[in-house]
Amino acid sequence: MASRAKDKGAIERELLSDAQRRANHVQAEIRRRVDVREAFELLSTVVPGAEGQGRREQFMLEEAIKVIKKTLREIHRMVTELEKHGLPVDEKDKRFAEHYVRLQKRHDWSSASSASSDWTTDEEGDDEEQEEQEEMEELDYLAEEEEEEEEEELEEEENDEQSSKSRK
Repeated sequence: MASRAKDKGAIERELLSDAQRRANHVQAEIRRRVDVREAFELLSTVVPGAEGQGRREQFMLEEAIKVIKKTLREIHRMVTELEKHGLPVDEKDKRFAEHYVRLQKRHDWSSASSASSDWTTDEEGDDEEQEEQEEMEELDYLAEEEEEEEEEELEEEENDEQSSKSRK
């Protein structure tokens, strides 16, 4: 049944004129730009110092990265303090703290190497961009893991509630 609907949509697209296809493409691009604009507007309300910056997207992203790094640094500091005093530390917080340490080592290494020369080649710039991309992907992965764990906990709680109701 789903394949029929898919086939029907493909047939309808084939029947569109070039002008209709272009119009559909333009509309899709407009929706995408609106979504991006709204996401940056939301980001500007969350990132300190980004209010009133308008559409300065690069600035917003740089400030967001600073906030994320500062937050990771604070988590690392708190985890270290908790462990120092022998208090229990949540596994998720430990992973964020470990991630911060990895980022810090990578940053220290890259800043030391760039301090030795005032210029970088395009290849070195590409390496730094790749490292930043990997860092962001790892942060995304950690956030997704956290969300999945929370969802699993909620499901377990719901199952426990349902089983306790069925026992009554």
